[in-house]
Amino acid sequence: MKKVLGLVILLGLLAPVILLRCESCVYIFLEEYGRVYNCNNEAVNGRPCPRNNNCYSMKMTYNKHAADEKLAWQDPPLGRYTWIMQGCIYTKRNATEYICNKKVAQYQNSFRDTTQDYHCEVETCSGSDRCNRDITENFLSGVDTEN
Repeated sequence: MKKVLGLVILLGLLAPVILLRCESCVYIFLEEYGRVYNCNNEAVNGRPCPRNNNCYSMKMTYNKHAADEKLAWQDPPLGRYTWIMQGCIYTKRNATEYICNKKVAQYQNSFRDTTQDYHCEVETCSGSDRCNRDITENFLSGVDTEN
């Protein structure tokens, strides 16, 4: 009985902390192949976000123009890549600076000699669970998902 009461109290304390659920998935598209990866409903209920967070969706594109000799057979094909990522971000952070600039810098540093022409955009939302689903749908509408 004490364990059940303790669990109920713990859940009561945690309930106000988790106010928002956000879509949390990664989509990768390669121009000639269409969608090459998505989360395949791994996060079907979304991701619980703590207080003072918004949901976000980010779209990043770049060209892979050269092979990476170090990766050998594991090197992905050349072409135009589109990544769409979703999640939670602290409301006081500037989403463009924190997400876009960070991801572009990460990819440019990792693939400096083989990629170019980066473009990144991010949008945030709050107020309803999984509100970034609509943002992602808008991003996906601009991507050739068939091929």
